Amino acid sequence: MLKSAGRPPQGGSRSLRWYRPGWAGTVLALALLAFAFAPLAAAEPPPQAVDSGCLDAVAPVDLLICSDATLLRLAGKVNDALRAQSERAAAGKQAELIAGQQVWLRQRLDRCHVPATGSALSLTQRWQAAPCLDTVYRERLVALGGQAGPAVPMPPRDSTFIHPLCLDALLGGLAAEVEAEDETIPLADCTLGNRHVPVSTAPDGSVSAEGAVAGVPTTITYRRIGHLAEGREIFIVWSSAGESGSFSVVAEVALEGAGQHPPMLRASALVDGGDRCDGGIAAVRLVDPRTLEIDFNATAAAFLAVADDDFPEDIYADELLPCAECCFGTVRFRHDLSSGARTLVSGRLERTAWDGVATSDTGGAVLACVRAAITAIAPQLPHAFSVEEMRKLSQNVQKACPLGPGQ
Repeated sequence: MLKSAGRPPQGGSRSLRWYRPGWAGTVLALALLAFAFAPLAAAEPPPQAVDSGCLDAVAPVDLLICSDATLLRLAGKVNDALRAQSERAAAGKQAELIAGQQVWLRQRLDRCHVPATGSALSLTQRWQAAPCLDTVYRERLVALGGQAGPAVPMPPRDSTFIHPLCLDALLGGLAAEVEAEDETIPLADCTLGNRHVPVSTAPDGSVSAEGAVAGVPTTITYRRIGHLAEGREIFIVWSSAGESGSFSVVAEVALEGAGQHPPMLRASALVDGGDRCDGGIAAVRLVDPRTLEIDFNATAAAFLAVADDDFPEDIYADELLPCAECCFGTVRFRHDLSSGARTLVSGRLERTAWDGVATSDTGGAVLACVRAAITAIAPQLPHAFSVEEMRKLSQNVQKACPLGPGQ
């Protein structure tokens, strides 16, 4: 729930960054041989272990590939090309193909200085190994008769360019197997270490790149909001967690030693958002050098509870469309950057989440009752609710639409 004091709840938001779902497209390098040659075995269907291969990854190279969308895609293409060659090969050539692949699997580790065993690579090791593996996999794909496509151009020479995966390493590690040990990393090293990962820029200035979590592609996007003193900036950062989850954070970002070598990127989270409509950040404005204005998305129960600490949000949630995609409205807070204190400012409904939804499918009498309570205060939508109107709405719903044990 979103409350007017303190931080918004963390449950169900950034904690899901460690979620490890399976993905049918996952292909670990060490599984290439078994998967590619399985069709050659008499009466044996292709094994399905690759679906959860990244869940079981332990080798450093596999952990790296499973957390890098570009390498995952190339590994899949290498697998397909190897399978195609195996299907065309004469029986006497199959052993040669297997032996060649085994040699290549060992050589890629030596060439890219990746240890065969141990824990996940450090960030420095990752930045050195990932672009190298990108090159090695592209070469292997061509050697197998596949199409690698053009390599990503080198990043711009602008020393202030920030790759989204560099911010991600500092703010949560969604797309990195290892997080930064402190709040700074060398920007140039990180940029070069992610040069194989394409970056796109939207018309609104948002910058995006793909990552991965345990073989599931993710997306990291940021947009600059405004400047503070001493070179610090406010960013809004969105992170998809694979499948449907999407989380947000307001961060303070700075380049320390800009113009010197090496400049260090610093980033720290100021405000965490929840999952989409369940507390996700809809908008951020820098009102002045000390104050942020943040609009959070809210489900119906959260909207009713935000101005009234006594509102039983958990009891009403299931009756009032609690899903993370059921945006009911937004609630606006003022966030003091000096103290971290947060103050509720207003709420806004563009429409109800139930427009076009039959009440019989979503709680019937409860929805009708809440609709009536909203209409009594806001006959027409959209409507900007004052804090007092939000509190009155909450109290009216509790009186007119009671819920509880036995009701």
